[in-house]
Amino acid sequence: MRQQSERPSQSRRLLAALAYPVWVIALLILLTDLRKDPFMKRHARLALYWFLALVIVYVGMSIIALFPFLHWVVLFFPFVFPVFLVLSVYYAVLTYNEKTFSIPVVSEWVRDQ
Repeated sequence: MRQQSERPSQSRRLLAALAYPVWVIALLILLTDLRKDPFMKRHARLALYWFLALVIVYVGMSIIALFPFLHWVVLFFPFVFPVFLVLSVYYAVLTYNEKTFSIPVVSEWVRDQ
């Protein structure tokens, strides 16, 4: 259990939470002195990898859609970003409330780094 002194302030929790839906905030956290805080650094890296996963999904779907027999994949494009946004808000709420969570593939990438 954390002691009261180790608990991140409300502003740091909010900033770490906003890093999930707004990836630029995660980048700013990692480029400033905020990266010295383990809580901020963990969530900033996780948020950046989460955004990278979105980019990989979009590029992968674009490549797959180039094949004539798999062109139907394009039908799923309108659903990718809204699902990403809803999950980002969910992860932001969990971060703000200091809940422990794991994003299936992304958390493993962060651990490996």
